[in-house]
Amino acid sequence: MLQFVLTAVFVVGCLAYIVIHYRRQAAASHAALGPSAARTTGTIVSVQTRVLDLGPQGPLPPLNFPVVRFQDAAGQPVTFQSAIGWTRAPKAGQSVKVAYDPADPQNARLDGHEGRSFHVAATVALVFLAFVVVLGLAVAAFLYQAVQH
Repeated sequence: MLQFVLTAVFVVGCLAYIVIHYRRQAAASHAALGPSAARTTGTIVSVQTRVLDLGPQGPLPPLNFPVVRFQDAAGQPVTFQSAIGWTRAPKAGQSVKVAYDPADPQNARLDGHEGRSFHVAATVALVFLAFVVVLGLAVAAFLYQAVQH
């Protein structure tokens, strides 16, 4: 039982770290573009899939990082890979909203709700695992008291 609780706490901690890391990365990307960001529509041209391994606990579900192409204000094609992974697999040819720095179009990111599915899934998993840990601790406390009497 103790091993289960420790494993659950470890997994919850890892998920919390990953969620916080990606939220900070997204916030830094958003802040770097600032209010002068240009917005346009881009097209997903390919998807790079990566698996984050938690070590002995095993890997997380794969994350899909879309490679997006758009045209800047001067009509020049720009291609970038999203820094935020998706839990669902986006399709090549899918249109997405893009925000970019007009002075440096390579400094681009997905705009809008795209790319946030990872945050939602990780947050739901984090809440579920926290619930399991609390429930496990409550059951352990109940059983401990039952054995004592």
